[in-house]
Amino acid sequence: MNVDELIDNLKIELDTLKARLVVDDDMMKHLHEIYFQSFSAWYDPDNDEHAKWGKKIWPHISALNDKLKFKR
Repeated sequence: MNVDELIDNLKIELDTLKARLVVDDDMMKHLHEIYFQSFSAWYDPDNDEHAKWGKKIWPHISALNDKLKFKR
C-alpha cells in the first residue's frame, strides 16, 4: 500500500465516523450543562430541594448516556 492509498483509506474511515456522529458540539454543551447542574444539585447537602431535583433528573441523564453510547 502506498501513501496515497493509505490517505484515501483514512478519508473513507473518517467519513464513516462522521456519518455515525449523533451529537454535535452544541448539543454536547447542553448535555454537559444538564449533567453539571444535576450533580451540583444532587450533592448540595444543605438543600433537600436541590437534592430532590438532582436525583429526579439523573435517570434521564443515564438514559441519554446509554442511548448515545457515552462512557461513564
